[in-house]
Amino acid sequence: MKFEKKETLSRKDAADRLAKIAAAMAADGAFEFRQGNEKLEFDVPSRVTLEFELEVNGDETELEVELKWTTPAEKAPEGAASEKPATLSRPRARSRPTARSKPAPRKSAKRRGAAR
Repeated sequence: MKFEKKETLSRKDAADRLAKIAAAMAADGAFEFRQGNEKLEFDVPSRVTLEFELEVNGDETELEVELKWTTPAEKAPEGAASEKPATLSRPRARSRPTARSKPAPRKSAKRRGAAR
């Protein structure tokens, strides 16, 4: 499953969006993304891998912030907090999610710096 959304926003609006994501992670880790008639709900576990990547290519600068985690396959013991996998819910609309079986190729080689 892949859910991708690209928008052009003001710097302030982009910061507000990131702040909402950060607030949800700091609270209970529950997220909801919407795209058209589709909604993706998921919970972020208490431990994640955080990666920053900065690429400068001519006059274009790209900053990627990536969070990764695994969803436990085993059922949590009774009474323990469970971390649910992502679920995609669709109203009865005719839209369909776009899914790719393999990741898209990178535009150019990434330069990774020592500072993260």
